[in-house]
Amino acid sequence: MSLDHLGWLLVAGIVLATASWALPHLFSREARLGRRRRRNHCRLEPRDQHPMVKLSVRTRSKAKR
Repeated sequence: MSLDHLGWLLVAGIVLATASWALPHLFSREARLGRRRRRNHCRLEPRDQHPMVKLSVRTRSKAKR
C-alpha cells in the first residue's frame, strides 16, 4: 500500500467518523425540538430603530412672512 492510498484512506476514515457522529445529532428528536424552540422564541420587534410607519404631519414653516 503506497503512502498516497494510506492518506486517502485516512481522510475517508475521518469523514466517515464525523458523519457517523454528526448525523444522529442533527436528526435526533432533541435537535428537532431545539431548532423549533429557537425558531419560535426569536425576537418579534424589528431590529431597526426607525419607526415602521411614517406619519404625515403639517408643521409651521420657520420662514417669516
